Parts: sequence; structure tokens; C-alpha cells
Amino acid sequence: MRISIRKGAKNVLGPALRRAREESKLRLTQSDLAEIISEMGLSIDRSAISRIENQERTLSDLEFLYFAAALRINPVRLFSLAYQDPSKLPAYRDFEAEEELQVAEEEDNADTLP
Repeated sequence: MRISIRKGAKNVLGPALRRAREESKLRLTQSDLAEIISEMGLSIDRSAISRIENQERTLSDLEFLYFAAALRINPVRLFSLAYQDPSKLPAYRDFEAEEELQVAEEEDNADTLP
């Protein structure tokens, strides 16, 4: 199964999560996976999993770790599934920022630290 990351995607791991879910020995449906993750303590439903897998929803690092645990797969292995076909990865220029990023400069507070 080839993983493709479409332009405008909100995450890069969705297709890898789908592949891991579909090819795991557990043979989980999206509903099954949602139930397992919810029982682990992260509230998520089947539609959220669908949107993540279809790259229509962002995926937090915490959610990623829950997915890996629920699928019983090493997070590094799961992450590497997204990079099996590097030609399908979006280029930096393909990401469109909704607003300009700004970096706030912090004052040097070294003298106030213990």
C-alpha cells in the first residue's frame, strides 16, 4: 500500500495511521480504535479518527502516542511509515500559513532565576 500525502493536508501521519490500523494483526475498525483510545483516557470518536486518517484534521503529538499504544506499534516505526515513499512528501513551499508567523522576543531574565 502506497501512502500519499495530499496538498493541503493538516497532518502527515494520517495515511500511516490508517495503514497501521488496517494492516495490524488486531484488524481494528475506526470505531474499535476510538473505543480503545477513549478507554485509555483520550476522548476521541470515529469521525475524528477518519478525519485524521484523511488528513483533514491536525494530529497532536499526544494523540499520536495514544494511537501507537492502541495499535501496539512502536511510535518510531509508526512515524517511519509516513516516509516510505519520500516523493509523496509535501515540499515546504506547499504548506500555506493562514497567518504570518511571529516570534516574540523574551527579555533576558537570567538574574531572576535561582
